[in-house]
Amino acid sequence: MIRLFFLSLLGIALLAGIVLGTVSWPVTDPLNSLFHSMEVRWGWRLAVSQASWTPWRDLEVKDLKLESPQGGRFHVVDLKVLPHFGSLLKGSLATEWRLGEIRVDPGSWGIRQPALEEILSAGPVTTSGFALLQLGLDRMTLKTFYLKGPLGRVEGQGSLTRGEDVDLVMSGALAREPFSLKLRGALGRPQVSFTSNFLSISMNSYGDKR
Repeated sequence: MIRLFFLSLLGIALLAGIVLGTVSWPVTDPLNSLFHSMEVRWGWRLAVSQASWTPWRDLEVKDLKLESPQGGRFHVVDLKVLPHFGSLLKGSLATEWRLGEIRVDPGSWGIRQPALEEILSAGPVTTSGFALLQLGLDRMTLKTFYLKGPLGRVEGQGSLTRGEDVDLVMSGALAREPFSLKLRGALGRPQVSFTSNFLSISMNSYGDKR
């Protein structure tokens, strides 16, 4: 009788877990609190207008705004993160990131060329994107990444260690102009290198050119 009672409780608990795991929960405030702690630590400002989490399925984010320590602003219109729980058997968690439109505020980045400023202000710089991020005990690895839009494409890969050392390499073409971008060093102050057919520049995140 006692055994049947505990088996019934276990069945109810499992059923409740399955049901609750398929319900969408609002997580806007907790996510913004997490972003605030990241801002204090790394200097990047992030905020979302709306976020919901379905435990066994995905995290959906609307209107994610990012601002760099120098004031440059991005706006990710929508983002969905899908966990691959099967990867836990290999000692890490793989997550699939699907991005929608991304918009850029050219004035906040100090872009003063009228033609380029008009292009960046006219609409989204990308309309779709995808990333596969693997979360391990001592390292996050960006296995693959790409963005596509009316101005061109961007792809890349990289990693972030527990010691907060970043190594990110991106390449692609914007407005038919090929380029490469590298970020290496401490996450809060990485060394940034940008190369294209017409420009080659290297600086740290505080704007000191080298």
